[in-house]
Amino acid sequence: MGGNDHIDNYGNQQGIIDTVQYKDHLVLEKHSFFMQYGMDLDRPKKWHLQAGISTNQQRLSYSRLSDSSFGQPEIARTAYQWSPKLGLTYRLLPDMVVFGNAAKGFSTPTIAEIHPSDGRFERSLQAESGWNLEIGIKGSLIGTRLQFQGSVYRFSLNNAIVRRVDASNIEYFVNAGKTRQSGAELWLSYELLSAEQWHPSRWIQQIMLNGSYSYQPYHFLDYQVTGNNYNGHPLTGVPKNVCNLSLSIQTKNGLYLNSMVNNTSRIPLNDASSVYANAYTLWQAKLGYRLMVHSVALNLYIGLDNILDQAYSLGNDINAYGGRYFNPAPGRNYYAGIELDF
Repeated sequence: MGGNDHIDNYGNQQGIIDTVQYKDHLVLEKHSFFMQYGMDLDRPKKWHLQAGISTNQQRLSYSRLSDSSFGQPEIARTAYQWSPKLGLTYRLLPDMVVFGNAAKGFSTPTIAEIHPSDGRFERSLQAESGWNLEIGIKGSLIGTRLQFQGSVYRFSLNNAIVRRVDASNIEYFVNAGKTRQSGAELWLSYELLSAEQWHPSRWIQQIMLNGSYSYQPYHFLDYQVTGNNYNGHPLTGVPKNVCNLSLSIQTKNGLYLNSMVNNTSRIPLNDASSVYANAYTLWQAKLGYRLMVHSVALNLYIGLDNILDQAYSLGNDINAYGGRYFNPAPGRNYYAGIELDF
């Protein structure tokens, strides 16, 4: 697979295109191979093994068309990444299994990371990669009304791609050391009321509850920048705790309510862990009504966002130059709309 991109950058004079900053041509090539095999290990089919392996290499060719003195295209090439995977599951009950996975993963740098907005070309940027070990349990109870999945994992990442911002507030990216990303995840979905439980004439047809929780005490293992040692510091931009709860109610006549609460703990915004975004609880709700008018499906709705009027930052800038970390989000706000489906 591949891509062919022309990136033109101009000056901006009050919204009008000004002089050419640069015109670049980039050709992306990705070579990959994947093989997977699965088998049952016993006759009752309680044990199941799945194994696979893949490889990937990325090549990016860069030419500056706006520079007549530019010679041969420059090449950014990542090393071959071999990624084996081994998974084992055991069926405890007809609707419940425990599982374990060991896999090596990778993420190649994107065009925006190799060629950021100021036009530089980072030839040395390599893929980040690491081993992930995970064990967990998943399944359903009470028929299929309660579904769940929980796991603990440990991911060791090498050559982590980290965002930097220079004195002109221009972002660029570097491979910087190692991280340890160990944590736990839990997901639950419970159908409190369903159409099968109630007679069709009943007004409430369905009530769904969903919840998820992530525990992410990630930190740097080996990370030094311009003489500063950040070993042991929390991973920049990652909250330690994230919890989501949602409620969905559907009625017979088309009235519905969706509500969600998100609680996010404080977030480190620089590698030195000296600046944090405060924790916040974001509550949203949407009330709507679906109906048919002849052959047209209408969806009328109103909603509230940030009901608790929390002061929080949306889209923080990591390692921002000059302390410009925060992008304040709106306080309590409202919206309404109409959707038509012909």
